Formats: sequence, structure tokens, C-alpha cells
Amino acid sequence: MQQEQSNALLTKLKNSLTAKQLSVIKQDLINRPIISVSHGAVRSGKTREKMLLFCNHVHEFSGSGKKFIMTGATIGTLTRNILDDIAETFNVNIKLNKDNEFELFGNTICCFGTKDCDDYKTIKGFTAYGWYGNEVTESHKMAIDQCFKRCSGKGMRIFWETNPEAPNHFIKKLYIDKSGLRLSNNKLWLSAYHYTIDDNTFLDPGVVESIKQSTPSGIWYDRDILGLWVASEGMIYKDFDIEKAKCKELPDNIVQYIGGIDWGWEHKGVILVIAIDSLGNFYICCEIAEQHEDIDWWIDRMKALQMQYRNIIWFADTARPDLIDKAKKKGIRIRDDLTKKDVMAGIACCAALFKVNKIRYIENETPYFLDEIYLYHINEKMNGEAPVKVDDDVMDAMRYAIYSYVSAAKFGRRQRAYSENICF
Repeated sequence: MQQEQSNALLTKLKNSLTAKQLSVIKQDLINRPIISVSHGAVRSGKTREKMLLFCNHVHEFSGSGKKFIMTGATIGTLTRNILDDIAETFNVNIKLNKDNEFELFGNTICCFGTKDCDDYKTIKGFTAYGWYGNEVTESHKMAIDQCFKRCSGKGMRIFWETNPEAPNHFIKKLYIDKSGLRLSNNKLWLSAYHYTIDDNTFLDPGVVESIKQSTPSGIWYDRDILGLWVASEGMIYKDFDIEKAKCKELPDNIVQYIGGIDWGWEHKGVILVIAIDSLGNFYICCEIAEQHEDIDWWIDRMKALQMQYRNIIWFADTARPDLIDKAKKKGIRIRDDLTKKDVMAGIACCAALFKVNKIRYIENETPYFLDEIYLYHINEKMNGEAPVKVDDDVMDAMRYAIYSYVSAAKFGRRQRAYSENICF
């Protein structure tokens, strides 16, 4: 019966699958490993393939009232990445209840965010017959361990997909590297399938070429395009070209000003002003960097800049909420609610903009920027997943501003900011 249902799924969907997706699904349904992992490039098709296999697995228990797990970094990302696609593909109405559960094929799907160390506490007290893990490298290890403990129902299977991270990430070392391992009863324990962006033959070739051209060289190209588990090394912003990025003055088409704040004392504090033109180019046009200055001194500088650069919005290091609160009370427009601090994601965002020369600087206005960008290197002692924390204050301020602004725009929060009478 299970094989008949699997064949029916393939027959119905085969015309909407790439050759790579179809091959993985066929292998998976024949071998039926306990853990099935698809990993590799962005936009490669691995997520939809794993979603279909998981839904097929749930359908094999159709009408039995069993419980299954779905995890993502947060419930929001899980909804955007997976649940919306399930609803459209199978024409079902997915509405999470107060416990973040929904019904599918007569079974209960229990959804969890797994990004934080305490998230595992919510994944307790039930038996699961299957688990879908979206971007499992973003899940905390304690949450991963707890999900394994829940998956004890007879016939349970686990389906994961993820983009690659550092080669020593626990998902790779403990699981993906063990692809092909069998249990003592000869049951296949894990199968891993690798994707590159070229495996998605449904993408327009021009789109693929554009993604490749806009992806920064080195670590991000290897991970996002080739789907490789590689460590970072050397200068972070390898595509920065001082001559192409240099400008004598701001262009006439500036539409917005944003600012980045990195608080300091023994190391220098930094405030940057960054102009954005109508084409989406960023111009670092003002830099103030000083040591041993108190918050009132910084507030005076920010007030002056708010007068000089109309409607500037600041993004500040949220590690000092006391300083942010004091600045707000003095009329400084800091959007700490929208500030994004994910270091590697922020670096990747800025690196992508440097590659296409969309981050520029005004000559003679940003001396520390030029000093720091060439010294900004990945710290191999931190497994290649963090920059060296020396002379990086301007780089931090730039990242807070640009990554936070881009992230807010990506999720439609610019319009919300307009509705609050704030130019964003």
C-alpha cells in the first residue's frame, strides 16, 4: 500500500519536478532511510523535494491521528519556507492553532521554532512518527536532540534540508558525513543528497547567471552556488575595489539616510551616516570615531547629524539598551526593534553588495573605513564563522545599518515605517 501511494505521488507530480528532484525522490522511496538529508546550494530545489517526501510520509499514515514534527529556525520562517508551499501544493488550508499545530491527511503536525537554546523545552511529552527539519543547521543542538527523542513511533522517518555551513558543523560531522551507514539489522540509517544551483533546471538561465554574478567570491559562492561545506579564510570583503567604490561627492538622487552605531569606550565608538540613492546604492558619507567619550557627547553628534541629514534613522548595537534608551529620550531616532545583529548573515549581505559595487564611500570622509576593510578577516579559531574582533568598529557600524535596512525592506517593513511617519 505504501509503495502504491508513493508511486501515485510521483506520477502526479513528476512533470513539476527537476531531474535531480525526481532522482532523489525515487532513491528515497526505494531505500527508505531513517534520515533523509538534502543539502547544498540556494534555489536548488532541495526544499520542495524534502517537503514532498515528508508529506508523502504523513499520507502513508492517512487518517490515523498520529503526530508529526516540523521545525524551522522560527515559526515565521517555517511558515514562509514550507507551510505556504504545502497549502498551495495540496490545496489545504493550514491554520496553526494556539499550540502551533495543524491537521494534514488526518494527522497532527506539531510545529516548533528551534533556533534558541531554550526551544527544546517545548518539544516534550508526545510520540512522533516523522519529522521535517527546515534549514537544520539553524537549529540548536539541544532542540535537534529533543526531536530525536520524540521520534519513536513505529515506521517513523526524518526529512531534513539545509544550506551548507562550516565543514565542522555538527550537522555535517554527526549526520551528513555518515551517509550510507546501516544499522545492525541492515536498515539504512541515513542518506544525504547534494545539490548545486544548476540542479534547478526550472530556473531561467538568465536568473541563474545573475545569481552567480551577484554572489560574492569565496565562501559565499562555494556555499550558495556550489553547495559546498567550506570554511572562511582571508579578507572578508574580497570584492571591494577601492577605485570603483570611491566617490568625490554624493549624487543628486539620494532618497534616504541611515546611520550605524557601534558603542565603544576602550575600543573606539563609531557612528556612520550612509546615504541611499534611488538605484539602491549605499554611500558611506560621514564617519565619527572616538575613544573615551560618554553618551552625552555621542548624542550631541547624532543630533547635529539629524539636522544635517534629513530624516536619518539609526541602527545601533543592541548590546547596550541603556545607551539606546538614553539616546531615544533625547530625540535620537534609533530603530533597535529592526536592528539585525546576525554577524555572518550581515557580512554576507554586505559582501554581496560590495561584489556589485553598491557600497561606496565619499573620499576623505571615511579614513577608518579604509583602514579597517583591508584588515577585516575571518577568525579561524572561531571555526571560520566570525570575524577577528580587532579594529572592526566601523565594519560593525556599517553592517548594523546596511543589513538591518535591507532586512526590513525584504520583509516589507519599510511601508510600516512610513505609516508611523518615519522616513525609512
